[in-house]
Amino acid sequence: MLEIGTFRGYSGIWIALGLEQTGGRLTTIDIDPERVKESRGNFEKAGLADRITNLEGDAHQLAKTVDGPFDMVFLDADKGREVDYFNTLFPSCDPRLPAAAQRHHVEEGHAAVLRLVSKNPEIIHVILSLSMKGTGFP
Repeated sequence: MLEIGTFRGYSGIWIALGLEQTGGRLTTIDIDPERVKESRGNFEKAGLADRITNLEGDAHQLAKTVDGPFDMVFLDADKGREVDYFNTLFPSCDPRLPAAAQRHHVEEGHAAVLRLVSKNPEIIHVILSLSMKGTGFP
């Protein structure tokens, strides 16, 4: 699995916990040195550092160099440049397997990726629209 946008490692911890069941590994990339340092510490505290490769740098460049294939990509970084990530990562992914992009609302970059995905006959896709409206949660 590949995660773009580690931040503090919260999503990575949950992903790695799920991967424990399958023996899978997570590679996660973040450009901010302080976030990488903090997330590494959080991965160690969670006892998951041995299953996570935590890379520091520009994901647009590093994503081209990491070993695939990936069963899933979780994209939560660099809003507005999703098409670049798609074009970089799609060749190293099995199109039958999931990709996830976290968005609080659809913006133009994300909409462009949705258009690419929906027009590509190789990709089996489902688009979920999840909303917290009316649930009492902020």
